[in-house]
Amino acid sequence: MLGVLLAGCSGAPQVHVINAAPTGAIFARRAAVRVRIPSTPATLDGDRILVRAAGSGLALLPGVALSERLPEAVAASVTETLRNAHIRASGERQSADVDYDLRLEIRDFAFDAKKQTVKVTIAVRIVALASGQAVASRTFSASGPVNAFDAMVIAAALDRAFRQVLIALPPFVAAAIS
Repeated sequence: MLGVLLAGCSGAPQVHVINAAPTGAIFARRAAVRVRIPSTPATLDGDRILVRAAGSGLALLPGVALSERLPEAVAASVTETLRNAHIRASGERQSADVDYDLRLEIRDFAFDAKKQTVKVTIAVRIVALASGQAVASRTFSASGPVNAFDAMVIAAALDRAFRQVLIALPPFVAAAIS
């Protein structure tokens, strides 16, 4: 679950939570998957929302903090989404008997101020632990418009884009591990 804490006018933070995506389908599999903490560029490895400013400038969205570091929040949401689809999934620290590693790389999770859009891009590689070989890989990406430079609006747009990525994961994982 990806939580965003937003500083409100009264000084008390408002909480925006990005939950795992409901899948709408069941992909029961016997094989077990361990979801690794994603690798990410240093600019995204924190608890702040990145803003791509005009040119090549980068900034952090004012008044906003994630409830945990982005890589951990993404891994938890991916794990929960796979479980919701009845795929045996565990987090990196909870796994004991697994057949596959789900290796994630967060390539983008940001607001582009010039284009007024958000973009989420996550690369996924599934590795069979018995052989050490990659059995599947794919890059998932979603974007969406932002109609106001407002922390809650931007957080909600990132939520929608991230959910699009999450919804696409269970069928991909199920096909790769069956």
